[in-house]
Amino acid sequence: MASFIDGDEMPDKPSDKIEPHFSGQRVNQNTYCSAAGIRINADLNASANIARKALPDIFSEEGGHLAPDFENITIINDPFIDTL
Repeated sequence: MASFIDGDEMPDKPSDKIEPHFSGQRVNQNTYCSAAGIRINADLNASANIARKALPDIFSEEGGHLAPDFENITIINDPFIDTL
């Protein structure tokens, strides 16, 4: 899976000629770890990649947007999930 944080290139379709190289890796079902060791929710990584695919300059300064700051995230736990 392509790493949104590392800005990995995303192939348009599977190819026999070029094997894509992805920087990070999925740690478990819910967690993705970037090459720098930043851990984010795997669904967040996937949805950000979908946004990048649909709108290539969505997170670029050229597009008038700033890249998300994953170093300063507030985690809000679901109060309805038992965290024993």
